[in-house]
Amino acid sequence: MINIRERISGKGRNAGMKAIGVFLMAALMALTILPLTQEESSAAAFNIPLNKTPGNTTRVTGTLKAGVTKELSFTTTDRESYYKIEIVNSEGDGYIKALLLDEDKVLLEEKTFIRQGNKKRFSYLIDKERKLTRNSMHYISMQSNSTSNPIDYVILLTEYPDDMGNTKSEAKSITTGKTKGALEIDDIGDTDWMVFKAPAKGTYHLTLRNASVPGNNLNWCFYDRDGVLINQRSFHNQDEVSTRDFQLAKGENLFVRAKGAGYGEYSITIQQPNPMTVKVFDKKVSRKKVKSNKVALKPIVTANAQGKVSYAKAGGSKRLSVNKTTGKITVKKGTAKGTYKIKVAVKAGGNSKFCSKTVTKTIKIKVK
Repeated sequence: MINIRERISGKGRNAGMKAIGVFLMAALMALTILPLTQEESSAAAFNIPLNKTPGNTTRVTGTLKAGVTKELSFTTTDRESYYKIEIVNSEGDGYIKALLLDEDKVLLEEKTFIRQGNKKRFSYLIDKERKLTRNSMHYISMQSNSTSNPIDYVILLTEYPDDMGNTKSEAKSITTGKTKGALEIDDIGDTDWMVFKAPAKGTYHLTLRNASVPGNNLNWCFYDRDGVLINQRSFHNQDEVSTRDFQLAKGENLFVRAKGAGYGEYSITIQQPNPMTVKVFDKKVSRKKVKSNKVALKPIVTANAQGKVSYAKAGGSKRLSVNKTTGKITVKKGTAKGTYKIKVAVKAGGNSKFCSKTVTKTIKIKVK
């Protein structure tokens, strides 16, 4: 301790400055030799085990303490992919600063988001979608200035492979069923080209779905093998769905282009014609059998149906009915002699690869 009298003289001042210098040096040394906790150390960054299935989300939970920097790492896959990183909080006042760094700790993205005195959860994107270097370590660094409760958080990390061609000549071959894709988030926009080759002649049903953020445009264009535009559709809303039908010959190519800025995940589902065939046979039944009992007949035969098959009466005699599950035709008890007709709609429900199909047939039942 330096007294007031010593401070008046030069000697006192020098002694005072020396003491302060010694104190600051000791404090600095104390700070630098403090052991780093797992939350504070870059070398001990918690590794996020990334879900390797494209389109699936990895979910990580944790607690962010006031004034502490927490660092997490993840390694990208060997695919050319875009990654969406989302943070969901629980409660706490103040701000959270979030950084996205590459393997050399070069800053890729920096965001600060604020929370003030309410208990509602909120969701925040570090990056909507960004293409990251494959097979590379990346870091998510978070810091909070909360002076009250620690903040419980959830990190959602989703990979969207960019495995579509960027030009018509590089178009990726797609088949019937559902195909997912991702468009880059930037000002210029990404372009995805796909080509579908019809396995059989018929009408193909396409379902287009935009499952990303609203407020931007996503444009679908359809071209024939010569590159002539034959149809197009633009999306403006989140989760918007549109359908298109195309009549294609066997082996004919349909080129599909998806282009947009500000969009992420989308999907296209192609269903081919249902190959179900239906044959019916006219039936005869004796008056003796139906005089005292109803009689069930099976005059309908289906083959190659894709999806659940159901039957519905579409017209005909009131003396006849059809079972919606088995397709059996029932002749009511007490039906008089004569020829009766029934019209039946046979429907194959289809699935993700095949359209639904309905065939209507007329059957004659003779009571003799």
